[in-house]
Amino acid sequence: GYVLSEGPGDPAACEKYLPAVKALMESGRPVLGLGLGHQLMALSQGAACEKLLHGHRGANQPVKNLETGHVYVTTQNHSYAAFAKVTEKNLNDDTTAAIVYDGMPAFSVQYNPESVVGGRDKGAVYRRFMELMSTGRN
Repeated sequence: GYVLSEGPGDPAACEKYLPAVKALMESGRPVLGLGLGHQLMALSQGAACEKLLHGHRGANQPVKNLETGHVYVTTQNHSYAAFAKVTEKNLNDDTTAAIVYDGMPAFSVQYNPESVVGGRDKGAVYRRFMELMSTGRN
């Protein structure tokens, strides 16, 4: 599988990389996007990214999984939000926190799943990716 990592800056400044990101996502191999990787995956599939009025900075950012109702306390550090098929949202301002991509073994999250604030439940992102690499299904 492929992991598109987080990074600083405006996702629009990375436009030249979108064809490569799209090709990875269409390769049939599992893809996980984190932070900037999340935004680039969304852009490569035709979604929009917008600059937030107030960026998400630091710990204690509540994110709700819309499928399970579970709320995670996350750490975030970004100024942009992607808009697509949402599976998790930030409860502070309803922006997208996670996306699943139909017909592709790919998903992405806006937050930093390796950071530990509160519980250790965000490791589910990596467990889900490992399962995706084993089964090839979201």
